[in-house]
Amino acid sequence: MMNQKPEPGRKLLGKVAIITGATGGIGEATAKLFLHAGANVMLVARSAEKLKDTRDRLAVNRGLAHFVADAADEEATAAQLPQRLRPLAA
Repeated sequence: MMNQKPEPGRKLLGKVAIITGATGGIGEATAKLFLHAGANVMLVARSAEKLKDTRDRLAVNRGLAHFVADAADEEATAAQLPQRLRPLAA
């Protein structure tokens, strides 16, 4: 039996990626790449204003959510994730 490969641009379809530091260059570029590959993406960063700007630049209408958190505070960030990810997992 041959392995079926996902369609180009759909390798991450059905997956959810959490990107911390999402407003930095690498974080934003990663979000763009993952969205293009079909993933739902949760952006996490410390600045609400920068998150809004990043969302505007990514210019997608679905599969993208965000929340303000300091990822260095792992407990607080982890406590928020289940509720924040619910809309993306549906």
